[in-house]
Amino acid sequence: MPSNPYFRQFRVRSEQNLVDDLIKEVIQIHGVDLLYLPRTTQKLDLIYGEDILSKFDDYYDLEMYYKSQAFEGAQEHISKFGLQLEHRITLVVSKTRFDQATNYELDTPKEGDLIFDPPTNSLWEIKFVNKFERWFQLGDLPIYELEVTKFEFGQEQFDTGIAEIDQIETDYSRTLLLKVTNSVGNFLDNEIVFQGTSLADSTASGEVALWDYTKNELKLINIKGVFYTANGIITGATSGTTKTLDGTPDQLADNDFDLSNNRGFVDESQGYLDFSESDIFGFLKS
Repeated sequence: MPSNPYFRQFRVRSEQNLVDDLIKEVIQIHGVDLLYLPRTTQKLDLIYGEDILSKFDDYYDLEMYYKSQAFEGAQEHISKFGLQLEHRITLVVSKTRFDQATNYELDTPKEGDLIFDPPTNSLWEIKFVNKFERWFQLGDLPIYELEVTKFEFGQEQFDTGIAEIDQIETDYSRTLLLKVTNSVGNFLDNEIVFQGTSLADSTASGEVALWDYTKNELKLINIKGVFYTANGIITGATSGTTKTLDGTPDQLADNDFDLSNNRGFVDESQGYLDFSESDIFGFLKS
């Protein structure tokens, strides 16, 4: 028997709008105010589909509902990488509110974007966007379900303007400590310093994480290139302050040791392992 021709469940716009309004109201009543941080790629690896230089420099205020009542996923477990803490939860966001809050600049939530929860100071990374959980009831897609896990920092840049978020980069980035000679002027927090004739033509650059004028020590993050005493002068791109590098720091160029190259592992290990021994356990000896 065919379906009733007088009830069109998937073509009634008024019913779709009603469900959409009810969902938005429920999330606004029972949900929490979060911050959505879209990921900006800078040097995308088309083979692995990742960008180790990605940054977060914008955010959107958006209310979401915690569908999970507790942490899900594998929780704490021992893997070949050691102790893993996989805390996974599911968030629900209204599709209409997502479009409105992002000013229609983003098509949908994307894997790799971050969500910040101000009350708990938690930062979550989207691992999967479930766009079809509701099977298009009434012929429309009212929500997105976001499966997220605790964010693991991987040298990303944070310039959102929110101190709690931007501090992550300062606290956990790979740092370089430079000793400079005492001279007039001070570097500014978060300004770019460089060696070379200009920032565009610099041989090395970095972002100021800490300037200790009492010790003449400069702590840098987001380092590019190698600082040498032969180049001498370090210049602040914003303040115009110049200092002379006092001693060569312990550092490596970006490509001095390629972790993706197995040849590099073999070369480095020659000083520790003897690969000339073909029968290290003595099985072939009489």
